[in-house]
Amino acid sequence: SDYKNDDEGIFVNDRMYQIPLRKDIWDASKKRVNARNGMIIAGTGGGKSAFTLNFTQQLIEQDYTCIVVEFGKSFSQLCKLYPDISLHVDYDGKTPLGINPFNLDGKELDNNELEMLSGIVQRYWKHMFTKEESEKEVALTRFIQDYYEQVSSGHNFENFYHYVTENYDEILKRKNVVSKYFDLESFKLNCGEFLPGQRYENVCKDTLMDFSSKKFIVFELTQIKQDRFLSNLVMSMIFSIIQKKLLSDRRKRGILIFDEYAETAQMTDTATGTGIHSSVAFCYQKIRKENGAVYTIVQTPEQLPDDENTKNIISNTDMLFVLPTKEVIYQSIIDKFKITRDYQIALMKSMRNNFSGPRPYSECFMRMGENYATVTRLEFSKEKFLAFQTDGEIWSDLEEKTKRMSMQDAITEYINEHKKLQS
Repeated sequence: SDYKNDDEGIFVNDRMYQIPLRKDIWDASKKRVNARNGMIIAGTGGGKSAFTLNFTQQLIEQDYTCIVVEFGKSFSQLCKLYPDISLHVDYDGKTPLGINPFNLDGKELDNNELEMLSGIVQRYWKHMFTKEESEKEVALTRFIQDYYEQVSSGHNFENFYHYVTENYDEILKRKNVVSKYFDLESFKLNCGEFLPGQRYENVCKDTLMDFSSKKFIVFELTQIKQDRFLSNLVMSMIFSIIQKKLLSDRRKRGILIFDEYAETAQMTDTATGTGIHSSVAFCYQKIRKENGAVYTIVQTPEQLPDDENTKNIISNTDMLFVLPTKEVIYQSIIDKFKITRDYQIALMKSMRNNFSGPRPYSECFMRMGENYATVTRLEFSKEKFLAFQTDGEIWSDLEEKTKRMSMQDAITEYINEHKKLQS
């Protein structure tokens, strides 16, 4: 039969006639899926960046809140197309990160905030408390509670640190905490590294960036990926922004995207023994109960660790997008996602890209839940094709032009220049 439009969703092109076609990737009525989390799988050269940027750009246009964590430069161009609602944080460990999780924006300290702040302080402390150390975790949460009870404004980590060190004995008495459960000297030694003038001062330095007014936030972490402690620490702080931006208001739709996730999933902080992969798996599970979704982008499922976290991510993924790739990757997808319907497997393997014809296109296998699958095409105008460039000479040329003009003007100028060359 002919392709049918959904009532809402992102635009793709149908495979037979290449006319615009809506596909509902949110499925608010849950006709096809119970969890709207997704995974995008594509090998090198399969059109992954262009597909993902087009996908994200349409969500921005439809008033979604989109937060991207990437180890590359894929999304920087998209920020330039939406400068008023975008925030690009290219963190190198030397400039301030600009995230202040202690600022509750005038809200009361609730259990979710308390748990989040406790986790961040434990990472600063380089010691994640185990079940056998539950007394220490309780002691820390009581210190945080006392801080908000006694200090009415100006909340940040530096202020919290000084409050604890200057009022230690009084807090112990007020909160009925035994000193052995809160080692002040250990706290001062480890957490002191985040104070001004110390090694990690820029992690806590607040630049007063207004995250609340932005709908599209990109965290670019390429320059710190070699520092596993810092990578995990920054990621935990990013999760605090996610909690506030994506999970706090159920009236708003929000999507969290992890680009090049295979590299991210391997990161484990040797200081605390914690890994990003477990946090993302937890987010996949938690966010399905909220008005949000998580997407990871990988080249093959085999890149993900073979553990319970990966199993949890896959079991909480109902939106699967596959771009043309190799037979071995198709087989991995079939095995990992337990695809048993022959027509779905045949559809997936039937995809082809054509980047050299008069109307270049890529194709995408879309599986929504276990019972619905289709293949759609993605065909770009010249303007959109240039906007979604992520490498090569074209990207460099556009990057240079955007230093003196807007992204839209840079694209127009590029097209006009090449028209003259061709004529």
